[in-house]
Amino acid sequence: MSGTRLTDTSVMRARTLVGAVLTLSMLAAAAANADTLNPSDTVTDPGGTVTVSGSGAATTITPTVSYSVGNEFNGSSLTDFPGLSGPWNFYDDYVFTVAAGANIEGAVVSFSNGVVGVSDLQARIFSTTTPYTAAVAASNLGAPSSGSVVDNPATMNSGDLYTVDLMQTLLAPGTYDLQIRGEVASSGSGSYGGDISFTAVPLPPGLVLLLSGLGLFGAAAARHRVQRV
Repeated sequence: MSGTRLTDTSVMRARTLVGAVLTLSMLAAAAANADTLNPSDTVTDPGGTVTVSGSGAATTITPTVSYSVGNEFNGSSLTDFPGLSGPWNFYDDYVFTVAAGANIEGAVVSFSNGVVGVSDLQARIFSTTTPYTAAVAASNLGAPSSGSVVDNPATMNSGDLYTVDLMQTLLAPGTYDLQIRGEVASSGSGSYGGDISFTAVPLPPGLVLLLSGLGLFGAAAARHRVQRV
């Protein structure tokens, strides 16, 4: 009887490891899917008064999924923010959360024919906290007051197709802000659109081989148990 219990335990462990391997395969397949990362808020300065619009909500992202980003401005003339080094009249904040165990080693923003009536587009990512309030958003127009910059601002409107590698450092679990700023045309109308893809830290090759080997072991153990029965 004790030998049977040991075999059952081995099979259960093996099945768990097989499930882990299948989960990793499903995560890899999810890379082809797409979702939307909506602006948590938009900061503008119409008439010299800073205005923050939006819910401030944060989105928990999945590293293997590509997210669409974008915003549209219609007919309301915007004032340039004073005291900044560039001609920007809007800031969009895309606040997102990296869950525990989902370290990210990079993110790429791509724009293809997705910029109309907007110039001087730039993007950066910095760490922040939730809730992401209007006061926090308004204070992050220059150096962010609520966190540390992960990367320097990168200019994005160069031709019809432009890709910017936003990060060269690890994004540990926590809350971050993808901040996109730019200059809407004097007519007040313009839009931009694109995608951001996050890259998860890959498993060490040795661990991948170990999981695969344990999965094969689990299958063999299951067959052996069936034969004994």
